[in-house]
Amino acid sequence: MNRVRNLNFLLAFLCCFAIVACSYGGVLMPIPSEGSELLTTRFKNDTSRLNKELISIKAYGNWHDLNSRASIIISIVNKNNNAITLDFNEVKLTDNHKEEGRRRFLSEVLGSGYRAVEDLLARINTNEGKTFEISFEFPPKEGQLEGPTGISDIGRIVTLKIPVIVNQGQESPTRIEFSFSFKYSKRPITFW
Repeated sequence: MNRVRNLNFLLAFLCCFAIVACSYGGVLMPIPSEGSELLTTRFKNDTSRLNKELISIKAYGNWHDLNSRASIIISIVNKNNNAITLDFNEVKLTDNHKEEGRRRFLSEVLGSGYRAVEDLLARINTNEGKTFEISFEFPPKEGQLEGPTGISDIGRIVTLKIPVIVNQGQESPTRIEFSFSFKYSKRPITFW
């Protein structure tokens, strides 16, 4: 009898743990826009790709309840005839209330791990590609204490703007803006 009660208690505990663990974050689901293409990186249609002027940027990410943090992976491939520059001071994440996320950290994703990026200007030569992870944090909503925001963030829409400069330092540099929109969503349940 004690074994059955202990097993029931353990199952109830694991169910509660799973519910709490699952409520602390999710994925940033891309919202299709003109010219964007949905791809599969981790699960169906979780990544958005835009191509402009022979420059391709893919973006996907996650969000975490703690202060509405969002981590976004961007992969940039430059097939343009000129080198491009990405100024991370200009990369912005805003939500549907026009609040701007504060950049928490920036790192370059390497085959063997991550490297913190200290120079906020990233140069990408012709036929070269680089991947970065950017983490943003939104301030607490009015009347909300710092800390977990609960599932109230589900449905929040955020827009990531990435300006790319072609021919930086030349007489006629060109600025191209890439814009990605995402919706805070729960993680899809997958079985494999």
